[in-house]
Amino acid sequence: MKTTPSIFVLALALALAGLGGCDDSAPGDAAPEAPAKADPAARAEAAAPPAEALLLQGVEVQPKQDELSPQARGTAAYLALMQAISMQDEDAGLSAAEELASLAGTDDLPPKLWLEAALWYMDRKTVNAIPFLRSAVRACPGEVPLTLALSEALSDNGFAEEAMRLLEDTLAKNPASADTAVQLGITQLKSGLAEKACQTFEAVKPQARPGLADFYHAKALASLGRDSEALARLREAVRKLPDFEEAWAEIASACERTGDIKGACQAYERLLKLNVSEGEVRLRLIACALKMNQPGKALAYCQQGPDDPSFQMRAGALFAEARHYLQAEKLLKALAAREAPPPEVFLVLADVAFEQRHDLDGALAWLAKIPDSSGIAPRKGLMAAQLLAEAGETDRALERARAGKVQFPDVPDFVNIEIRILSKAGRKDEALASARAACAQWPDDTELAFLLGTLLAEGGAKKEAFGIMEGIVAKEPDNYQALNFVGYTLAEENRDIPRALDLLIRANRLMPGQFYILDSLAWAHYRAGHADEAWACIREAARLDKASDPAIWEHYGDIASQRGLKSEAREAYRKALERKPENAADIQRRLDALQP
Repeated sequence: MKTTPSIFVLALALALAGLGGCDDSAPGDAAPEAPAKADPAARAEAAAPPAEALLLQGVEVQPKQDELSPQARGTAAYLALMQAISMQDEDAGLSAAEELASLAGTDDLPPKLWLEAALWYMDRKTVNAIPFLRSAVRACPGEVPLTLALSEALSDNGFAEEAMRLLEDTLAKNPASADTAVQLGITQLKSGLAEKACQTFEAVKPQARPGLADFYHAKALASLGRDSEALARLREAVRKLPDFEEAWAEIASACERTGDIKGACQAYERLLKLNVSEGEVRLRLIACALKMNQPGKALAYCQQGPDDPSFQMRAGALFAEARHYLQAEKLLKALAAREAPPPEVFLVLADVAFEQRHDLDGALAWLAKIPDSSGIAPRKGLMAAQLLAEAGETDRALERARAGKVQFPDVPDFVNIEIRILSKAGRKDEALASARAACAQWPDDTELAFLLGTLLAEGGAKKEAFGIMEGIVAKEPDNYQALNFVGYTLAEENRDIPRALDLLIRANRLMPGQFYILDSLAWAHYRAGHADEAWACIREAARLDKASDPAIWEHYGDIASQRGLKSEAREAYRKALERKPENAADIQRRLDALQP
């Protein structure tokens, strides 16, 4: 079908089919006799052709056919497809598409019309898009847009491997098709094949690379921890597509991850101009300003934001987290004075009162404003127990925790905090017994399992602790604390070092900038003989450790000593000894061995 028929043309064709010389007389009827005489006017009128015949002059009347021609079948199938879409009948549309595909080469539907119909199926997020597009590709072989649409439908419906094979075959036939390469890269990325996706994107010539390709290439690089390269690709994406909101959001996130807070602010400012989620973007700007220690600027962002309790609540919490307590308290007290304030405001005000002024009574007074019927009543009880414990009120803290266990028997957090209070108070046996009972009651709670494993390790039952932590990793492969525990234990025992490195690298990727994970990773690199990597990690761990863990300085000394940096090693060992570690005698021997 070379052109799309109109309803008028179809109506005319049907009309022509019904005008093949038939009359209304019955078989066997005698013809009426002509009048014996007629005047000239009557004879002229009788000789003139009928009005309908005048309409058919110059039109070829087709002979009656027993079967529709391919063109007529195509016309009918196309109209059936359009009707199916109008009636939202996916099955009828598939039947029409199959009919049209069977006519390929004899009466073709233009690829553009196939695509328009395919978009209807794809917009409905239906698996029926796949058979429809299979018909389209069969009808229009070599049409890359239809092939890309089929690959996308396959990927979206869980057939990513078939989608990648289809794209690879198409790319082999059309190696210059940048669109095919980009779609392949996107599909690989969505399938978790970030390395392959990067290779695919990098093979596309820069002049043929669309902004969308740069965006997805950046996402692949970011997933591999290559943030600086990802940022470069994202900036290229917004150069080509200045209003690409998702790319600007990714730039802001990448800048925050890499510590470029100023760059993050610029990206968020751009998102504000694009009218993207104003409240959320302003909250990120507040957080960035506070990271740059600019509370005045953060307050300005807050005042320019929406007059919404949820926004004000979250903004006040950001000020509190950044320890700008005066601004936080001012914002939150104003919110608390409003009619029906969110109950969470009293949690943050209690935290501010305790952290800023160590005002335990004031903090508990704020918590008392939260009714027991509130959905956050459990958080109220947990916070009260925690504040009492931090204030040294162990008995009152335990009383509050145990009251919460009775009031909220299905909330394991009250048992969790009870165990922590007992452990902090030196009542290790009680803590361990409570942890074992809790894990029996909530066997799938990995937080309780981690707490039990930690208590066992502290008590010397390292083998049992290691087994529990391995179980957590099996259940939650992204549990960075369990990954760190297992990885460090392997490194400490100098066994299965490749696995130790793998686990610790994952932990560091999941939670970057944690001194204790970097210390573990440094030790694993040290055991593996990776001197440079070990040195870089331990120096970063020592820089980040504000509590000055003696184990970090001990490791620092060992790694520095291995590199021949005797002066730095001696200083590190001295710092470790100042913090009174349990193995002080062993560290002293290493220090003595380095004396000039």
